[in-house]
Amino acid sequence: LRTNASIVSNRGTLYAGYPGGKVVAIEAEGGKPIWEATISLARGATELERVADVAGAPVLDDTRICAAVYQGRTGCVETLSGNVLWSREISSPDGVAVDGKNVYVADTGGNVFALDKTNGATLWKLEKLVRRDPGTPILVGGKVVVGDKDGLIHVLSPENGDLIGRVPTDGSRVVSLLKNGDGAIAQTDKGGVFAINVK
Repeated sequence: LRTNASIVSNRGTLYAGYPGGKVVAIEAEGGKPIWEATISLARGATELERVADVAGAPVLDDTRICAAVYQGRTGCVETLSGNVLWSREISSPDGVAVDGKNVYVADTGGNVFALDKTNGATLWKLEKLVRRDPGTPILVGGKVVVGDKDGLIHVLSPENGDLIGRVPTDGSRVVSLLKNGDGAIAQTDKGGVFAINVK
């Protein structure tokens, strides 16, 4: 899967997602592997069907690291031991967002999920962005914010997934969405950069 891989660093340990649905922990100083966890196994008869890569950056949250696997599962791993705490059959070509209670992820069909970060149970599912290809959610001002292929920025309620607001950009895919104080900065496929207020 052609994506930009990312590494998360915390207290002398590096965490990274790999092909094959794996998340690994490595000592930052010497490069020694600490553990390797498999969130999702590759499946299918052809090489394309068996692509199961951690596509977005893993997200570190207290004692767990969470990630989504393209053509695979979304789950969380214990940072100390590498034990898989839970995984769900939710495939995503992007990453996840985590707050105090939930993991947020957009699947390959365009549904946005809020999952209980302790056990992976579905808390809500928003189907209004189906076929809009939403990207990695971010959290801004207590709201869930996600961009789509049509250049729209959607603001969702973290409690129930209700659509609170929507902001247009330039009509091309939102390729990057970053938190910026009480707002967000969006970059689009046409090269536009937009500052969005989230209230």
